[in-house]
This record gives sequence, structure tokens and C-alpha cells, in this order.
Amino acid sequence: MSDTIAVSGLAFEPRTACKGGMPTPSEIPVGRDPLTRDDVVAVARHGARARLTEEARKTTAVRDRVRERVPGPGPDRHLAPEIDAVTDLIAGGAVDSAAETRVPLP
Repeated sequence: MSDTIAVSGLAFEPRTACKGGMPTPSEIPVGRDPLTRDDVVAVARHGARARLTEEARKTTAVRDRVRERVPGPGPDRHLAPEIDAVTDLIAGGAVDSAAETRVPLP
């Protein structure tokens, strides 16, 4: 069992308290849902750490695999070759493979 408790998108250390008896945020899960204002404030005020969820790690791995063949946003350009490259990555299983790898934390 984890030492953190998820409450409204924030993770709190159960034994750590601040004024008023409310727990002090220790981790902010970063993943599928956007960060809320409260998440950002918890990081700024309490030094809470951002923790990538498994979904975020998989998304990062897929993005990195696609970027090996297709550049990111930039100037206007003909996109058909890039769409074909991503289609090939999907059809060849490279995207599924990337999603199954674990991306190490920086």
C-alpha cells in the first residue's frame, strides 16, 4: 500500500500536517488530466513534487517514437509524408511497443 493518499487530484502524506490540521501536499500526479490551479499552488507553496503517472510515461514514449520520424509543430509544410510515416509506425507496431516501455524519469 502506498504512503500517499489521493485527495481531489492531489496526493498527501498522511502523517504530515500544516496549520489547521490539513495535510501538506507532497506529490502532484501529472498524467491524463490537466493540472489544476490548486496543483500548481501546492507545488509552489509546499514544494510538492510532480510525479508522472503511468499514462504520462506512455504518452511520452509514444511521442518520442513519433518524433524519431516526424518533427513537431513548426512552419507550414506538406503533411502527407508525415501522416504516412505515423501511419507506418502504427501499422508496424512501433507505437504499441513504445507505449509498453517505461520512460525513465529525468
